[in-house]
Amino acid sequence: AGKLKEAQHLAAEAHALEPGFVPGSIELAEALAGLGRAGRAGEVVLESWARAPHPRLAALYAGLRPGEPIDRRIDRFAALFEANPAHPESRLHFAELALAGGRLLAARDALRPLLEPLHSADVGVLMAEIEEADGEPAAAERWLRAAAEAPRDPLWTCTSCLRGSDGWSAQCPHCGAFDQLAWREPPAGGHVRRRIIVDGAETDAEAAARAEEGGLFSRLFKPSAPARPVSPAPISSVPAVISRPAQPPARPSGEAGSEEGDGDGDGDGPVIFVPPRAPDDPGPQDDDPRRW
Repeated sequence: AGKLKEAQHLAAEAHALEPGFVPGSIELAEALAGLGRAGRAGEVVLESWARAPHPRLAALYAGLRPGEPIDRRIDRFAALFEANPAHPESRLHFAELALAGGRLLAARDALRPLLEPLHSADVGVLMAEIEEADGEPAAAERWLRAAAEAPRDPLWTCTSCLRGSDGWSAQCPHCGAFDQLAWREPPAGGHVRRRIIVDGAETDAEAAARAEEGGLFSRLFKPSAPARPVSPAPISSVPAVISRPAQPPARPSGEAGSEEGDGDGDGDGPVIFVPPRAPDDPGPQDDDPRRW
């Protein structure tokens, strides 16, 4: 408890020096919540949201009342939305809660100003979820395709190495650059943020892991599993003889053959021995390779 109080004191000093710095506000709110001061933590979140809405603030605000019914959460979040009603983050989070509460029309209305042009991939994914909930799978697929071409959702991105991080830190965890993490759109093909206020507070990494479990989000944005290297078969498992089944032993020329030996003469052909190839030998090359 002593260390937590000290952390809260230091975070409060930092917040007073730079009230608009979102990571500082998050640190202070988390420290207050850890000390059981959820009311004051909520006030810090609301003050910071009015200056600079951020998804981590919304996740933290949701986590102050874990497990609450969705209707009660919508009512509580009204104060957050009213602190900055026109900001895209406010509209996104309201639409998410409205969808979770079955209020599809309200969810659509909240996102309408963000559709032309499509504000971000996250907006497109949320619209797809609304369409699917409304029984319109074809429309949902169209929104997913649009989301694939939309701007990526912001992430703490290093301006030096251009790699993203789940949270802010003074030093880039990848390249070590100091004070280079900025909340910005990552390079093309990078991060797509999953909304995180319905089920409680999560980190971006936890939300991404949850998204992989299935649903519309993972249908488009779940990363493909890397191809597994194919190990060559052990030499002992490569057949030494590639031919038809073994034939009976040859008879002396003067011996009459049995019924099974008589026939079309297939048993007279030689058995072809093919030595095993080394594991890294690609084998014989065709003059006219087939295309599969």
